[in-house]
Amino acid sequence: MRPSTAILIPVKSTVRAKGRLGSLLDPEARRQLSLTMLEDVLAAATPAVGSLVDVLVVATSDPEALGIARSRGATVLPEREQRSESHSVDAASATLAGRGVEAVLTIPADIPAIRTEDVAAVLSATGEPERAVVMAPSRDDRGTNAIWRRPPQVIPSRFGFDSFRKHQAETEARGLGWAAVRVPRLAVDIDEPEDLAAFLAFPGETRTRALLERLGVMERLTVPRNPGLSVVGLPGIPEVAEGDDLARLIAEAAERGGTGLAAGDVLVIAQKIVSKAEGRVVSLKDIVPSGLAREFAQTWGKDPRFVEVVLQESRRTVRMDRGVIIAETTHGFICANAGVDASNVPGEDRISLLPVDPDGSAMRLCKTLEDRCGAQVAVIVSDTFGRPWREGLTNVAIGVAGLSPLVSYVGQQDPHGHTLRVTELAVADELAAAAGLLMGKLERIPAVLIRGYRVPPGDGRARSLVRSPERDLFR
Repeated sequence: MRPSTAILIPVKSTVRAKGRLGSLLDPEARRQLSLTMLEDVLAAATPAVGSLVDVLVVATSDPEALGIARSRGATVLPEREQRSESHSVDAASATLAGRGVEAVLTIPADIPAIRTEDVAAVLSATGEPERAVVMAPSRDDRGTNAIWRRPPQVIPSRFGFDSFRKHQAETEARGLGWAAVRVPRLAVDIDEPEDLAAFLAFPGETRTRALLERLGVMERLTVPRNPGLSVVGLPGIPEVAEGDDLARLIAEAAERGGTGLAAGDVLVIAQKIVSKAEGRVVSLKDIVPSGLAREFAQTWGKDPRFVEVVLQESRRTVRMDRGVIIAETTHGFICANAGVDASNVPGEDRISLLPVDPDGSAMRLCKTLEDRCGAQVAVIVSDTFGRPWREGLTNVAIGVAGLSPLVSYVGQQDPHGHTLRVTELAVADELAAAAGLLMGKLERIPAVLIRGYRVPPGDGRARSLVRSPERDLFR
């Protein structure tokens, strides 16, 4: 006997939708595209109600999407806020389970090539088990473009890069049966310009195809596009205090800016807001300076309490002269004042310290942002450092997660046939420096999104950017 089944279509806000199509479509066109794709998905899913499933449900906070869903006879689950697509699906699944639904087939609202027979293909693979999962992967076999779960919350939802593998791992960890159903039309979700080309390769008329023709997208897709890199500041992040959910503040800033977060993005986060969120801010009123700190401060007109904190944060002092302390931090970074800084810290006599483990901070942000937004991003925690023999400051990476901070060209040949023997690029530092152009010191932009960079495979750490003592000619 067929279990009581619902089709669930989660719809994100269409106002800031599909930012990765920005090279082809302006925000209003992207909004129209999102709503039109929803209409095509509803047109394919609606005939399944009664024969294949019991109810069609749309979960969204978008007023226009709610109107379209109601006009199609779908049941609507209005959301007050959208934390992430995964959260939306899991919350809606819990609601449906509470209403007696035994299984839920989740279909995203951006697969406009779908037909009713594709829905039937997934449901026909479900079989009779009480607890099981059936998935339809994306065309690269990394994402999940449809998932049937019985019961509706038998595994948590995952969206974005590598979600198919994560769903599979969750299923196997629970000892559940699962199946993969590869359906070509279901495999094409619209996120990137190349997805539009894959969609348009399918024959047949759809509302989405007609809209793309009116917008002139087909002609623009045939024009070769130069690869590019976009560097976008994320303003509007409020003053950060200890315990704040930094991932939420960053994700909300990205949504407000119309970009959202996508797989492959690199987020460069100013060290100062990481330190504030982690409680790495101290009051000088609580500091008792040592004799060395008092002596140096008196000689050069400094605050002895500040000098004491610098000494406490140092593994060793490299040079103390002319009122400047160059120190090696506990992380191995060599910089002025061991990273201790009073700028951009509210309150009198308060200073910030570097995070205890900047790489760990970056990793936690990576994981939390992926759980919240369904996008696997890389995170760089940056700080401004001076450089020997050069004037001025530049941003460098002190924490890295989700990418290799170094890219080696050793063994490769240049265009003239010379074999490279020692060339290694500090790409994490280069990305941090690019972000620093937008961060500045007074602009109040503590987070920058970099899109279009081909993230090197690997999962390195900023600690690998620190040269080992045996290779350091200046020790």
